[in-house]
Amino acid sequence: MDLGNALVQEQRQVLSPRQIESINILAMDAQDLYEFALKEQEENPIIVPISGEPFRTVGIDSGHDDFIMSIPAPEANTARDLLLPQINLNDYSEEECAAFQLIADSLDESGRLPETPLELSGFSGIPVGVLQKCIAVMKKLEPIGVCASSLAECLELQLDALGRDDELLLEIIRRHLQDVADGAVNRIVTATGQSACKVKECIKIIRSLNPLPLNGLIGEGARNITPDIILTQDGDSWSAELNNGGFRAFEVCDYYVRMARETSDEDLREYFRQKIQRVNFLNEAIEKRRDTLTRIARMAALRQSDFLLRGGAPVALTMNTAAGELGLHPSTVGRAVRGKYVQHPGGVCELRALFARGAESAASVQTADSGVSREGVKRMIRELVASEDKEAPLSDDRIVTMLMASGVDISRRTAAKYRGEMGISGMHNRI
Repeated sequence: MDLGNALVQEQRQVLSPRQIESINILAMDAQDLYEFALKEQEENPIIVPISGEPFRTVGIDSGHDDFIMSIPAPEANTARDLLLPQINLNDYSEEECAAFQLIADSLDESGRLPETPLELSGFSGIPVGVLQKCIAVMKKLEPIGVCASSLAECLELQLDALGRDDELLLEIIRRHLQDVADGAVNRIVTATGQSACKVKECIKIIRSLNPLPLNGLIGEGARNITPDIILTQDGDSWSAELNNGGFRAFEVCDYYVRMARETSDEDLREYFRQKIQRVNFLNEAIEKRRDTLTRIARMAALRQSDFLLRGGAPVALTMNTAAGELGLHPSTVGRAVRGKYVQHPGGVCELRALFARGAESAASVQTADSGVSREGVKRMIRELVASEDKEAPLSDDRIVTMLMASGVDISRRTAAKYRGEMGISGMHNRI
């Protein structure tokens, strides 16, 4: 066996700290963006204080035609609800599917896996090798960083997804996270032999990562949701407006701009120059977020007009298709859509509900003729059960047969799963 060394060339996209921050801003919902703006205002003295409310909201019974709804959040999600729909379980054995469920149920609230594969195997009987394979699969799911065994691994997974493999970054994450938390730049400089400038840049990147990938994504349900985007129909087209309330962009105080221009102190001038550059960058990122979200929402609304105006099932529309039509990367569409809500003439829904993920995912259903999404199929099941003979409730097999008559081909197992997700009891419990 030849164990010699060899040089291999490969191309990898490496994102700068500003690109990473711009991506994070795109992924923020309206509430996150407002809180981010308030924090930035505290740290940058040249920013004019933000005035107004974070959202425009008017009561539903106010008599206004143009009101903004606020709706209860969905029922509490579990890690299983969030992660398993991203896996095509049809590609795996029953034992591997059981392993996926066990792993998801074993995650703590932050998204980390406290038990080792050996420990999980000990009380489940699932072979260690199967668990290791399934854990590796789940580490590639969104949000990136789930299923890590430690904080350091969680951050490394996110760096890898961003195309960052800088040795200094990895060394700081693996050996100096406590120093990062303490702000002990000099200790890291001494230990690594790198310049303070490089260390500070690495710390900035590390602090932009999410140490708690599942935090806020599971176990919620008590808060209200205010839509991020307002969709209105204009003839045969749709318009989309962000619900940003009193915050649109950062404004710079004229006094400091004048001081930066007139001062003879080079250090002070450089300080103001950096702060002004920071404001300009953030405003560009916020404007890019606005443009990306409104373009995606308008395109999706145009394709889903019937669904938004009359209900029923949305037509097939994948994020890859949307990305191709808009000239965006699919990951950009995914980040923009995630966690956002839209208000439309029929009410409020998740933006991602306008996208059917296609037959490649076990979490969605699509036939050659109908192209019905997962949510569309669930809605059809709910309607069938609502109209059934209460003396002779429909079995899952009967539901599958009736769906097939409508051009939707799903398995009995999938029908039972969707029924359970909607809180609908089995046939015998509905008698």
